[in-house]
Amino acid sequence: TTLGEGFWEPTPPAFAPANVPGWGNNRTILPGSIHNTLPPAPVAFSIQPGSLFYTMAKEVYDVSQSLTETQKAIATFWDDAPNGKYVTVFGHWFSIFRQALETGHVGLMKAADTYLRLGVTMHDAAISCWKAKYTYHLIRPVTYIRKHMGFENWNAYITTPPHPEYSAAHATISSSAAYALESVFGPNYAFTDHTYDALGMTPRSFSNFDAAGKEAGLSRLYGGIHYRPSAEAGNAQGKKVGENVNQLLKTRN
Repeated sequence: TTLGEGFWEPTPPAFAPANVPGWGNNRTILPGSIHNTLPPAPVAFSIQPGSLFYTMAKEVYDVSQSLTETQKAIATFWDDAPNGKYVTVFGHWFSIFRQALETGHVGLMKAADTYLRLGVTMHDAAISCWKAKYTYHLIRPVTYIRKHMGFENWNAYITTPPHPEYSAAHATISSSAAYALESVFGPNYAFTDHTYDALGMTPRSFSNFDAAGKEAGLSRLYGGIHYRPSAEAGNAQGKKVGENVNQLLKTRN
């Protein structure tokens, strides 16, 4: 069932029911890690052309009509769908960390501390994100574009996951992971991500972890599954979770 106009409803092609709607109520690993991380309410819903919401959705449609090969590559590289082909967003960031370990000259205790920090941060960021998703229940681009913009056969470049729009999970989790890794490796650690070499994808290079986190969020706009403000809100949300974890998690290393 749906909550009414402007709220999330099952999306094509599978029209699956809402994914784990209670996840935002889970207990965090670290008490206090998601305190004050809920993003502000999204743009007010409207189907009026020229409104902020309509313009936000139109950007998704317009981008989809002129995707460059680079934008397609970014959307695919960060798809990370849990379908047995990709390694999921969590696995992708652990892969990035593993690659950093191979070249970063980090000692055993510091590496163990970072594994813990990265895992706790992403786990708790996901809870924060799902709390936002099922607080706001926002409609996905594919639903809006089909129902309210007249493009009844429009499809996103990648498949829309079965949960509400706001905030963007990839942006939230990736931003939190980037913060966790930068707290160890610093803000100027440049790297090339070879996570999907085995699938024939071209590796992607970044000036730092934050740049990778932001690209992960932006990839969802290119993929047609999120509005830009949802990725921006997720990016800020994930960073706040990362800051909380960094302040609260005390280890001996």
